Amino acid sequence: MKWLLGFRPRHPWRFLAWSAGIVLLVTLGTTVLRISVWASIPYRGYGASYAIVEIPEGTGPAHALDILIDRGVVQRFPMSMLFLRLTGRARGLKAGEFAFSRPMTPGEVFDKIIAGDVYYHRVTILEGLRADEIYSQFARSGFGTEEQFLEASRNVSLIADLDDEAVDLEGYLFPDTYSLQKGTTPAQVVHTMVARFREVTGSAFAQPHHRRHHRHHHHSHTR
Repeated sequence: MKWLLGFRPRHPWRFLAWSAGIVLLVTLGTTVLRISVWASIPYRGYGASYAIVEIPEGTGPAHALDILIDRGVVQRFPMSMLFLRLTGRARGLKAGEFAFSRPMTPGEVFDKIIAGDVYYHRVTILEGLRADEIYSQFARSGFGTEEQFLEASRNVSLIADLDDEAVDLEGYLFPDTYSLQKGTTPAQVVHTMVARFREVTGSAFAQPHHRRHHRHHHHSHTR
């Protein structure tokens, strides 16, 4: 009170330090409160029923934030990077496509990306399709070109133990519904389809008469 009436305190530096400490605590408390409020409110700023967002390979947290903000998945906030660093979410981001269909907090959004919970495209291959028709369908779905599939289909080493006379993978691409990440290559696709063929046919196909019957059936349907 005396200082307010014109008297100087005996130790002004102590008062200044105390004042600076109070200001720092208030500023820190306000910052924490603002971050807490922003981080606790689920947000959805995209108009469609869902949003598929691609995080490219090598994307850092700042760029990922920009992408998510631009797509309406995360609300713009000046201290968003600070939040990611404080919560340990600035590292371990996975690349890929991610689907969002409900309001989510920033933590939920980044936990999804860090966990690699990517979006899978479903491609259904009907029974009876020829290999070229299968490749055309995958190409239309965005998984390479038909030429790349034809090249991949020449890798008969995938079925060498099943058919040592095969010149391509025709007849060994199992019809099914396949869930694929964006970026899956034609070689990976045909490998998956042959693996599915093996899984379904099992050891019965290993018998010579089964292989002969399959080869005859396959050729009679592809002429």
